[in-house]
Amino acid sequence: MIITEIYFNLYRAFFQQARNSEGAFIPTFQISDKQPNVLIYGENGSGKSSIFKGLAHFFESAHNKQLDFEQHLFSKGELEINPKILNKEPFIKLKFSDNQEAIFTPNEDKNTSENINALKESNKAKGFLSYKDLLKIHLIDSEINLFELFMGKGGLLYYVENEYDLNAGLKSKKGIGELFIDILNSKEVDNEAILNDFNKGLEVILEDLKNDTNKMLETFKQNFKVERFDFEALTSETLSKGKISPMISINNKVIPDFQHFLNEARLTALAICVYFSAILKSPERNLKILFLDDIFIGLDMSNRLPLLAILNEEFTDYQIFITTYDRAWFEVAKNYLASSKWQSVEMYVGKEESMGFDIPVILQSKDYLQRAKEHFAAFDYAACANYLRKECERLIKVFLPQNLKHSQDAKKGIINEIDDLETLFNNLLKYLKAQGLSEQDFKNFKTYQKVIFNALSHDDLKSVVYKRELEESFKLVEKLQLLKFVGEVKENTLLYFEIENPQTHIIQKYEIQLIEKLRLLEQNGQQYWSKSLCNVVDVNNRKIYWEKKSLQKIFDNIRNDLGYEKDFDTNQWFWEVKDVKMKTLQTLIQGI
Repeated sequence: MIITEIYFNLYRAFFQQARNSEGAFIPTFQISDKQPNVLIYGENGSGKSSIFKGLAHFFESAHNKQLDFEQHLFSKGELEINPKILNKEPFIKLKFSDNQEAIFTPNEDKNTSENINALKESNKAKGFLSYKDLLKIHLIDSEINLFELFMGKGGLLYYVENEYDLNAGLKSKKGIGELFIDILNSKEVDNEAILNDFNKGLEVILEDLKNDTNKMLETFKQNFKVERFDFEALTSETLSKGKISPMISINNKVIPDFQHFLNEARLTALAICVYFSAILKSPERNLKILFLDDIFIGLDMSNRLPLLAILNEEFTDYQIFITTYDRAWFEVAKNYLASSKWQSVEMYVGKEESMGFDIPVILQSKDYLQRAKEHFAAFDYAACANYLRKECERLIKVFLPQNLKHSQDAKKGIINEIDDLETLFNNLLKYLKAQGLSEQDFKNFKTYQKVIFNALSHDDLKSVVYKRELEESFKLVEKLQLLKFVGEVKENTLLYFEIENPQTHIIQKYEIQLIEKLRLLEQNGQQYWSKSLCNVVDVNNRKIYWEKKSLQKIFDNIRNDLGYEKDFDTNQWFWEVKDVKMKTLQTLIQGI
């Protein structure tokens, strides 16, 4: 079950909901089953927060019918007297993939969100997360106590089921927080048996939360983890003094007052992983929503991509919304998340001309190639060429390894990203040759030099662009699209390979240490492993088998040593290589 249509009318930044020629409302957002996830870029003031708060309030209204509706500021007091306001009733409306729909308005009698049980269940998961929420984990000067955040009314763990059996032999179907509220309200607070069930149940939940949080933290490769969530069992005398304190370690050394020691990136990563782990422990439900409102602020680029990897791995059955004001990050995320499951939207500040205030303008995000085609169709050849250039640069940068996308300034001692497309194109040809891939489609770049390698950013009447040249340049882009970087295994990874000797039937074992990243590439639909250097040890004889050679050459040597036929294809052996945890290369690259 997913949200398929969202309507905002006279809510916060959103003014009048548009109507079609037949008078029906046009959705603010229309979402297909095939692209349920939405990545949103919005400049400041464009209405991103209105979407986040509007959906969060909508879900909350399923539990709270008296929740305040934040009406559009300039429509207050104007609904009945201003003829320019055609849609008189403020509302938020959602439609779902199961054909249900619900509405949230200032008029309590017309609210229908409480009628959809899936909304009530989904709201228990606390799937709406902003950067301000993250600060609740660590923006504390004194000793950190997360008891209220976890166990308070509607807290992160409030609805997580207590798995610890009650003394009566029945499993509690209530959330651990609900059980705590029952204890607080009970006249039998001296019943130590019930308190014991609560204490032991919470200890189990906190242990699971720690393990799940640490699993996600490993993705950031920051070498720190949660040692434990300290919780002192409650008694009838200490019910109002609950305390949960996270103990954080770096290199297995516990750091007192970690909020003053860890940098912002680590603190943000910790907070995100705690929230994510809590959300995943929420009760099972049909409607799973995760809305992340600018939570990337405290993370640099190297720590943002691991977060996307976590979303891809852990939240595959969720409908995800991500907002950001960072245009550069939006483009990076759009490329990373490029798949049939994601759509991209851009929001800008527009003007309501008749009344003079700002309104959101929402556009479907288009990539460089789509824009190039639009300009080509409009005979704006200079703009078309400029977007073709951008698309070529983007595709090459996605495919090339880091060392071929950067250059070193020896005098200044700094590393710069290569912006010159001709240099990038030459590096592409070198890389294809080194990996044994075909260069044929790209050798004749002189054909495209005038169009693609000329930025056309100047008022230059001599830089005439012809239709035929652009058509050829579109073909170049099509060929570049057939080059794909699938994933990689990090350098220094220790791998293992076993193969039976067909002559002696002895299992030969090899230990492989990657010197360089092992990359999986694709050209014209065919996949290839990069010729990355590695060292190999013959485990059976405990001796170095080969040093600083590619796995392709090492496999060929193993084939010859063990007496396999010379035409035996050793590429299939790549899929039998595993790491120390018995994960295959295919599994290892999926998390990259």
